Amino acid sequence: MINDLLKKTFLVGFTLILVSSCRSKNDFVITDDYVDKELGIKPGKDGKQVTLTETEKKYFALKLEVMPSEINNDRLYSFVKRWEGQTHNPDDKKKSVNDVYVTKQLYSFVYNKKLSGLPADMVTDKKIELFKATENLKEGDLLFFRLNDDDIISHVGVYLKNNRFFSAIQGDDAEIFNLKKEYWKNNFVTAGRYKQ
Repeated sequence: MINDLLKKTFLVGFTLILVSSCRSKNDFVITDDYVDKELGIKPGKDGKQVTLTETEKKYFALKLEVMPSEINNDRLYSFVKRWEGQTHNPDDKKKSVNDVYVTKQLYSFVYNKKLSGLPADMVTDKKIELFKATENLKEGDLLFFRLNDDDIISHVGVYLKNNRFFSAIQGDDAEIFNLKKEYWKNNFVTAGRYKQ
């Protein structure tokens, strides 16, 4: 008798749990913002999503020697598109571009991360994990170079794909460079990845 009562109580409790878990839940709704976050798509400062056209994807695919389907970080490449060929900030022509300025602006716009100081300061930042092997590079990694005799680290760029990175040299345009070119290969010191 007690055994039957326990069985009935168990069955009623189990049924209630089962029924309540099957009903629709209004407290969790998948939104566009949630999906964008899961896909790594970040809205701009104005809250709008940035989208590249197929023509723009083909342009970068050609530049980086990859397939257009591999150009999938629209915020990154829209930034590069806007700044490529610029010697001054597109928003403020009084500010000339250099490697540090472009890299900081890129990280703020694309990744919502703040980089501080000069390249030598970035290398010592605890939020940046350093590594030497260029075969481990991922899109968005920082690249550090020694371009003068005074500083061990004097230049920074942001890795894109296929040994290409985006940076600017003082007095020249912001542009996509090839890490395998002798100048960059010989002056490369280390790479860094912003810790999640």
